[in-house]
Amino acid sequence: MTAHDRIAKETFTVLLRPKNNVSIGAIPRKGLAAVLASYTPHASLNGLTSTHVNHRSNSVTITFYNKTRALAFCEQNKCKINDETLEYEVYLMHPKGTCRGLIQVDPGDSDVDLRSQTTCESAVILDIRHLGKTNYALVMFDTTASPRTVRNYLELCKVKPYVPRTLVCYRCHRDGHLQKHWPNPAVCSQCGRSHEEDQCPDATPYCNLCKKTGHTARDTNCQLKISRLKITQKRTHQRSHSPPRRHITGSEPSFPRRQYNISSTVDFPHLSQTPDISPTTARLHLVSVPAARQLETSGRNNHERCPTMLPLRVPGCSFFKYHSPTN
Repeated sequence: MTAHDRIAKETFTVLLRPKNNVSIGAIPRKGLAAVLASYTPHASLNGLTSTHVNHRSNSVTITFYNKTRALAFCEQNKCKINDETLEYEVYLMHPKGTCRGLIQVDPGDSDVDLRSQTTCESAVILDIRHLGKTNYALVMFDTTASPRTVRNYLELCKVKPYVPRTLVCYRCHRDGHLQKHWPNPAVCSQCGRSHEEDQCPDATPYCNLCKKTGHTARDTNCQLKISRLKITQKRTHQRSHSPPRRHITGSEPSFPRRQYNISSTVDFPHLSQTPDISPTTARLHLVSVPAARQLETSGRNNHERCPTMLPLRVPGCSFFKYHSPTN
């Protein structure tokens, strides 16, 4: 496979975290490569792009070219490496151009049953798994906006937005992973070192996150913690909030509009800001309703007798005033 084929082909990234306080650095690379090769065609690693080990989060990311093989690898939770059984947590990561949502499910159902019994008509479900020990399942769709509903065991379930939380480890007092995934011994939040005493022997505060003295790891004013929190909130907002369903690019109408070419040489009549109200017009504004009706009736009769009289509606009145047009 050439470099151009790797760039053009769609990839699926899987995250693996070992259980039972096993360090990712203690896993032999050759043994892990042999396990991954069993999920590729002809037991070769050509179906994988790369594997990246992250010692800070005690995890390894594996990129597949094929969705079926990636989901088949996610269905397993243990493997045998050098005659030793390795238990791990594995799930499909959130790639670009996809979105995630939450649905309420039965906690007794396995992830395999959820994948086979959950369907969607408006989007393709890439992956579905339980969200910890809750009664919710995390569903990944191949669209940028999550659908409104899915069907689980033929039951219509509403899809809720998923907002991921910041992972904080209370063993090493760092972010990016949970305490069950940290293989090293726990450290004190006051001095940043490991000790057996319940009471911290060192009174000098030390932050194990930014490696500076003067404050503890639980201090909310730590500058490194504030900067990482802003980055996490920005990524969460970009991934959890779906774009608008309809995007209007412009407000111009699609049909052609009539163009009026008004020359500056045309002499328009001057309109005064103070209108000229004649005594007759002022008197008509003060006429009562019965008198106005009578005047309107007489005006109609005069118009029938004199065809030169034209009707004119007076502003603020419910009748017409008749006047003779000037030549």
